[in-house]
Amino acid sequence: MPGCCLCHIRFRRAWKVQGHSVEELLFKALGGVWGSWLGLILIVIVLIAPFYVVRIDPASIRIRF
Repeated sequence: MPGCCLCHIRFRRAWKVQGHSVEELLFKALGGVWGSWLGLILIVIVLIAPFYVVRIDPASIRIRF
């Protein structure tokens, strides 16, 4: 999923640099580029959170069978 958000951000930047407008696109994302940035940031936070939790409370990683 982070790859999709990053790909959308880079595509829209390249689209703009090449002189195209958003109106030329057949499909426009609901949140636009801002939605992709928000999604990318949230995914990174979710991926980092477990490492942060383990660093704060190492006892929380006990293996329970």
